Amino acid sequence: MKLLEGKYYLFKVLKIVEIPEEGDFYLLKHKSGRRLLLPVSMYANYPIIPNSTIECRVDKVNCTGKVFLEPKHPHYSEGKFYDFIVKNTVKNDCDIENSITVTDVFNNEIRIEWPIAKKLPKVNTTVRLKVERVKKGIPVLVIETSKHANGIAENFLDEIFSFNVSKVLSKGKEQYFLLVENKHEQKAYLKAKHYKHYNIKLNSNILCK
Repeated sequence: MKLLEGKYYLFKVLKIVEIPEEGDFYLLKHKSGRRLLLPVSMYANYPIIPNSTIECRVDKVNCTGKVFLEPKHPHYSEGKFYDFIVKNTVKNDCDIENSITVTDVFNNEIRIEWPIAKKLPKVNTTVRLKVERVKKGIPVLVIETSKHANGIAENFLDEIFSFNVSKVLSKGKEQYFLLVENKHEQKAYLKAKHYKHYNIKLNSNILCK
């Protein structure tokens, strides 16, 4: 039976086997008779025991036909929102992007990029994040979007606003104009190379939609 990427299948946990120089693995069996291995170390906090049945997503099938499985997380469901505790925050000196590190239910640390226009949360507070998927037992998180995510209501997204060109920032080989909205003082960015013919100057005001 061919197992398809992205699909979920039930597997019976036969036992734990040790593979020299690789570690311990759960030996799983599909109803078709196909047997697959799942690393124990990645899922030590999961309630996986011999003779139990678990549901796994086929995460990947490589070019040689090897199947990589991702068991359903015991606490998080993909596509749903959960509260995570903020462990630390990092404010980027270039002022282009920040990041935060949160902990999940098993105390795994997860770093995500945080929009510069969104206020950094305080350490030990909670943030609501979406579990996009789970990879190797770790949730892949994305920031919840809302009408006010950028400080300007969704109803005004087609309106024209005045921005002050505050400064030019560099990130790698790219340069950005840092714009500050004159009324709400929200920040936005323009990649300089896309607007080199616009004659944009520092400390000038420009209108943007």
